[in-house]
Amino acid sequence: MAERRDPVLRDLSRRFVGRGFFKAIDLDMPETERQQFLEAARAVVVSGGFDPDYYFIEDRASDVPYYGYYTPKVSNHARVSMLRMDMRIAPARD
Repeated sequence: MAERRDPVLRDLSRRFVGRGFFKAIDLDMPETERQQFLEAARAVVVSGGFDPDYYFIEDRASDVPYYGYYTPKVSNHARVSMLRMDMRIAPARD
């Protein structure tokens, strides 16, 4: 197998293994200022020599950490099952 040099993968792997995680910031600002701020932040990433496709992301926090485990219509009906002591499978509940 040919060895390939990927500087982004190498850097991100080093950060992961060395626990050098990126920091997140909350953007508590008016929506009218958000786009200008994001463009300026992206420019800072680029000027630091980083590829913004890998080193810049805007994300929104939500209160459903594992959305795939819940039905879309009613979020309190879990799709996760458990094996009970009597060897029956039952839906997991809080």
